[in-house]
Amino acid sequence: MSSDFDLEDEVEEVREMLYDILKKAGAQGIEATELAKEYDKQFVECGIGQPLPSAWLRYIKVADEFDMRHEGDKIYISVIQRDNVPIQEKVASIVKEALSKDDEEVVDQDVKLQPLPLSSMPQAKTKVHILAATDPSNISIRLCSWDPMPDYLYQALAKDFSDENKKRKRIKTVEGRICVAKLPNGSWERVQIIKPSVTMGHKGYWVVFAVDVGVFHLAHEKYLQPLSEGVCAIDKLLLAKCQLAGIKPNNETGIWSRNAQQAINNWLSDVQGTEVELEPVSEWTASKEAVPTVKARILVDGTDLSKKLIDNGYAQSSD
Repeated sequence: MSSDFDLEDEVEEVREMLYDILKKAGAQGIEATELAKEYDKQFVECGIGQPLPSAWLRYIKVADEFDMRHEGDKIYISVIQRDNVPIQEKVASIVKEALSKDDEEVVDQDVKLQPLPLSSMPQAKTKVHILAATDPSNISIRLCSWDPMPDYLYQALAKDFSDENKKRKRIKTVEGRICVAKLPNGSWERVQIIKPSVTMGHKGYWVVFAVDVGVFHLAHEKYLQPLSEGVCAIDKLLLAKCQLAGIKPNNETGIWSRNAQQAINNWLSDVQGTEVELEPVSEWTASKEAVPTVKARILVDGTDLSKKLIDNGYAQSSD
């Protein structure tokens, strides 16, 4: 299973979402603290984005598309006009040249994937794999009882897409379409095409949602390929979502603090790839994306993560 806590992926996703906020603010930009609050409100609270990394301002400082200026003790961030960033034009030219050398077939494929039915989801304690986490209310999981379907899927992806010398086909890029993408960490995943990238000025880059792991990435259209016959054979989405039960944010805002978000992300990244216990305490429901979702306790080596968050001062009991 590929790592979805990869720093490079996280930084790219954060840049994409911050750019989306800043482009609406004009040349004046937004003060850094207010920008962080707006990011949490628009992306983290609703489960779209990862929490801002602790060094996010450093990443913004070195990014070509942002301008950072100091006014007294405050930092303001704005978007640089693209006409003034020749390095991006150079990168775009290189990409265009590389694509023109590839005699690729563009395939108009429209495949539908189905989530596993709610009636099949467990009511008793079960084993799961952790895939990703943005906060205690948004944890992506995969049930161990779904084995060996994930193995079949990733074996098919490796077999059909890992050979870089194989003649490529590209999917016709249509928003909402399911295809296969090579992600920045080098892994191949089934993804849904969401929208053109704004941080890259599009230039062939798209925001995609990895449908089997529940996170967003950037991918160039040259790496968006139609599903192979082997991958199409697995027509189920291998993703569920969990909200930790019995806790709430340890503040009056009802919003998870950045420390709480980072803590749960770090704890769960440490056990990624191993089995942990999930104990549902509510009925399974379908999210707006039709992903099975449940309130539950998660136990890692017998330790209740809800209790661990309370004990470390990141949460309080909701009972």
